[in-house]
Amino acid sequence: MAIVLDRFQVLKNLPEQLTAARRELPRALPAEEARALKGSRGLWLTTPENLEEDQLQQLTALRAQFPSLAQLADQREALRQIFEEATLTTPAAGAAQLAQWSASARALGLTAVNKFGDPLDRGQEKIAHYFLSRASNGPTEGFNNGLRTLLRRAYGMTNFHRFRLRVLDRFGHPQPQEST
Repeated sequence: MAIVLDRFQVLKNLPEQLTAARRELPRALPAEEARALKGSRGLWLTTPENLEEDQLQQLTALRAQFPSLAQLADQREALRQIFEEATLTTPAAGAAQLAQWSASARALGLTAVNKFGDPLDRGQEKIAHYFLSRASNGPTEGFNNGLRTLLRRAYGMTNFHRFRLRVLDRFGHPQPQEST
């Protein structure tokens, strides 16, 4: 059985590195240009199709002003597209695409990309297995989150049977108890 790192586990670190690059860039810029980046984190991290028209215009202006960040944002989208590509059905094909992405992302020369790329390269075999099974831990994470919410709401509840019924009501269909 192969160990699989799902796309969420891989992609969750890239926004942190994009933010790090956004913070790294102003150090080399004049103060006025650096101020233009202040407060723009949400624009850079949101996928373009989820932005409103005015936000999209702001992002377009920022992309023109800061081409290295625009390239990094493009790399993020390219990586996301690799994981969404339905024609990648073997680990070898997925690994080849990931290696190609890693090389092009590292060519940007940003420290933040290297911090993301090193673990990506080390875990490439486990990540490539995702393309074979398209396994995701999302449903389990959702169940665990819902169960934790129920546990917080049930604080002080001393009757396990009632707590069990709440869990079954939320996540399954409770079977009526037969009366004796």
